[in-house]
Amino acid sequence: MSNKIATSLLKIAAIGSLAAPVLATGTDYSSITSAVDVTTVAVAIVAMGVLMVGPNVARWAVRKLAGFFR
Repeated sequence: MSNKIATSLLKIAAIGSLAAPVLATGTDYSSITSAVDVTTVAVAIVAMGVLMVGPNVARWAVRKLAGFFR
């Protein structure tokens, strides 16, 4: 019985020692992030801001122009 336990512990230790270097390196996201440019992200953020603010500015501009003709 103790021989089976010792064999199992040795197997677990061997597997653990092989898995440690894999976990130590971490995940490499360079292939995903290399395709994304900082200027592209900045343009996307500004475009989203324009889409969110644009209707309010257009409404204000229409009211301002209508006020000139009253």
